[in-house]
Amino acid sequence: MNQEDNRTEHSDGQFEKTGQEWICGFWQRIIANWIDMAFLGLIGFGSGYFLEAYFVKIGVWGRLIGFCVAIIYFGVMNSTIFNGQTLGKKALKLRVVNIDNNPISLIRSLGRYCILGIPYFLNGASFSNENISPFWGHVLSLIIWAVICGGFFSIIYLYVFNRITRQSLHDLVFGTYVVNVGIKEKNIANVWKPHLIVVGVFFIAVLIVPLVKSNFSQQEPLVGLKNSQETLMKNPLVNHVSVLVGKTTSSSIKKGDTVTTFVKAQIFLKENQVLNKALARELAGTLANSYPQTMEKDIALIELIYAYDIGIFKKWFSYKYTFKP
Repeated sequence: MNQEDNRTEHSDGQFEKTGQEWICGFWQRIIANWIDMAFLGLIGFGSGYFLEAYFVKIGVWGRLIGFCVAIIYFGVMNSTIFNGQTLGKKALKLRVVNIDNNPISLIRSLGRYCILGIPYFLNGASFSNENISPFWGHVLSLIIWAVICGGFFSIIYLYVFNRITRQSLHDLVFGTYVVNVGIKEKNIANVWKPHLIVVGVFFIAVLIVPLVKSNFSQQEPLVGLKNSQETLMKNPLVNHVSVLVGKTTSSSIKKGDTVTTFVKAQIFLKENQVLNKALARELAGTLANSYPQTMEKDIALIELIYAYDIGIFKKWFSYKYTFKP
């Protein structure tokens, strides 16, 4: 025993810090992730400073850029190239290894991050199904829904409740562990099987619930909305448009239930003119002319948005205007 640094030397020359587990602690890994996300946030902020106009123009595809940056960072640094350590893990003296306590290959590390990163970068992204059939559009929506909800739940659930190995979904798929540096690997028990059953049941549930819900939901026909979106897009300041119709119900003791019907246009701008009320009024007029059913609604909502979101950083300005047809 070396009393000075409190380590035990094994026959193979490796040192083990006494009283410390091979698998890292819960908060160690959380703090390491915070450091990594802060670093990526700085990269995103710097990129946005120089490329803001481009990020605004490409809209939802900006998340693909953020994903590429993140997978390069985590994929490369969690591999053998950087000894399985990102900046956060290095600060907390952690690293990603296989069951033999060795860093993993680059390909394995890239695949591991895909399991973690794809649900995150898909969350909040909206894709148009206009160019594919309704059936395949519905199938695509279900797949994205399952990846986001199932992925998020599984990753969080396993990390919180799988206390034996602290392996989350991406660790289990690729057989990796996040461990303390300088600790010799130890025999650990397998993941408790009921955890895997819970994850499997949840994935099935997130696929079934939308199917059941769709059978009971009634949507108002969206005749003319596509034409309205295309007309609004002709404005030189408009980058992207989403138009929807709906209704809200409010209740009070005196008046009972009050139903308010509306048509809402979310309009993403190329320039930051969200406080331009004249522009909002002009776009409301365009909406009413291109979608005559607007005049049958109680209110028309125009939300002007100037924003970009690349996943690792976002900038968002918006303002809502309400007009009575």
